[in-house]
Amino acid sequence: MNHDLSRKAFTLIELLITMSIIGILASVGMTNFFGFHSRNSLRLAGDKMSSLLRTVHDRAISQENSSSWGVYLKNDFSNSNYYYVVFYGNSYPVGATTSSIVYLDNSLKFLQPADNDATTTIFSQLTGNLTNVSPVTIQIALRNNNSASTT
Repeated sequence: MNHDLSRKAFTLIELLITMSIIGILASVGMTNFFGFHSRNSLRLAGDKMSSLLRTVHDRAISQENSSSWGVYLKNDFSNSNYYYVVFYGNSYPVGATTSSIVYLDNSLKFLQPADNDATTTIFSQLTGNLTNVSPVTIQIALRNNNSASTT
């Protein structure tokens, strides 16, 4: 038997180093992908909230259901429930009819309203004016990073 000693192959160390480099690059790529997904969810939630407020405002002006329209935002921090309710009527929950309930994405939370607090914004019938005395601020942030937020 004649063995060809000139045959080339990768050594175990070369394979381990190559696999380590591939693993590091993959982990960096995945981290960037998940960060992009979270930032995108935050941007979409802000856009959705802006659109929702415009829609509720328009419903109040058009006197849909012959009523004022509003949004109730709940920051149930203790149960990790962050949701908002679209309703029509003069107050929430008394005297109001719920139109829809929407929960924020699992990666998001409300910064405003504050933890375990709620905010109700009502647009008056016909004029669409806010019935709140002071301006309402709604701030949504990533659950794991309060500095990444939208208002």
